[in-house]
Amino acid sequence: MNLSALDNYLEDLFSDYSAKDYCKNGLQIEGKEQVNNLAFAVSFNLQTARKTLELNADALITHHGVFGYSFFDFSGPSRLKSSLFIQNGISLFSFHLPLDMHREIGNNAVLHKIIGSEIIDSVESGYIGQNKNNLTLEEISLRYFEHLKPSFYKKGRTIINPLWNHYSYNGFDLLKNNDKIPGRIAVISGAGSDYIPEVIKKGADLLISGELKIQTPEVCYESNLNYLNLGHYYSEKTGILALKDVIEKKFGISCHYIEMENII
Repeated sequence: MNLSALDNYLEDLFSDYSAKDYCKNGLQIEGKEQVNNLAFAVSFNLQTARKTLELNADALITHHGVFGYSFFDFSGPSRLKSSLFIQNGISLFSFHLPLDMHREIGNNAVLHKIIGSEIIDSVESGYIGQNKNNLTLEEISLRYFEHLKPSFYKKGRTIINPLWNHYSYNGFDLLKNNDKIPGRIAVISGAGSDYIPEVIKKGADLLISGELKIQTPEVCYESNLNYLNLGHYYSEKTGILALKDVIEKKFGISCHYIEMENII
């Protein structure tokens, strides 16, 4: 397919999700005009750049790109990975908040679908859903374990730190401050822990996100909020995989997902 056709399609796909972002969304590095082989990854880094070359891909689509509106670094490590694409005519597309927010194939929408949660409201770049299947915390974590397939994790439940009600449920961090089956579930992929006050105001009793900060256990304990931390990588591979499936089906071109697990 033609690069400009792919660019136009992606721009149209994410046109309703043009929230203010720190980075440039869309085409970041322009390569060869013909695209017959596409690679997908959560982040653009040296490893994914080299893997893209190994796959003989003509373009890479990621969630985390390389250039922002307030920064343009073409030195050191940034120069090395970007040069690999420029020298080999490989294009780079990246979609940050638009891929978090997309109602059908976005990170947060797909995370809700995995647990059968019905979206009823929005919160920041994520969504709040109703726990229609009355899944327990353990059942929710198990569904994510089976879908996201984290190779570093194992099934089971252990306590990490009783002081802060910090558990590991199927490898994922769980701050379990009550035993209730969650009714309203907030999902904010990636760095969502800063939005705990907004989540509480929206009436959610469980927040699913992708990071822990030093104050997260304290705030959750004090507010009696349950918090499931999937990790930044695992909470944001869902959207890029969904986008891969959509493009593969629509255009019938060769598509590859580059798995670069990062438990952080």
